[in-house]
Amino acid sequence: MSETEKKKDENIDDIVTKELTFFSLQRTFGRVSYLAIFMFWYMILNFIAKLDNLIILQIVYVIAFCSVISAVQKRCRDLNLKGTFFIFVFSMAYPLLQYFNYMKLHGLSRIALHENFFVGPVAAAFLFMHFYLLLAPGKKDKNLALISPLLRYPLYYFGFWIVLYFIGFFHLFHRVF
Repeated sequence: MSETEKKKDENIDDIVTKELTFFSLQRTFGRVSYLAIFMFWYMILNFIAKLDNLIILQIVYVIAFCSVISAVQKRCRDLNLKGTFFIFVFSMAYPLLQYFNYMKLHGLSRIALHENFFVGPVAAAFLFMHFYLLLAPGKKDKNLALISPLLRYPLYYFGFWIVLYFIGFFHLFHRVF
């Protein structure tokens, strides 16, 4: 069976399950797999946020962040981009969006968006880049060696991000409670 006949026999579910790896920085992601990762984590995080257990939410959030950043890197690789700027903006925006989502779910709106001057530009950049990654068709010639310099040593990057995240998180929540 030729390669084109094999691709015709696979349906979208087979392609997604074959491609869908949560934490690996290898390979590429198409638009459907990229969307599936975000939808999965969005549902999980919203469910856990409603349980009102902040410790479990933070643990799952860190796991979700690592998965989402690897999805961004794989999607950028599908578009033949290193993705450094995408990863940087997602790293800044994702905690802010999660924080404001938690605040909205629990009616804790004592800190207004206009108090944080950088939230608007970061959220706008996040939405623009997210839609670009969702809508842009992948390139036929993929360079699997492309990787953001931020993720050359992913354990260092994620460790550094986790430290900054918890410092920022406790600073924001200290202002609320």
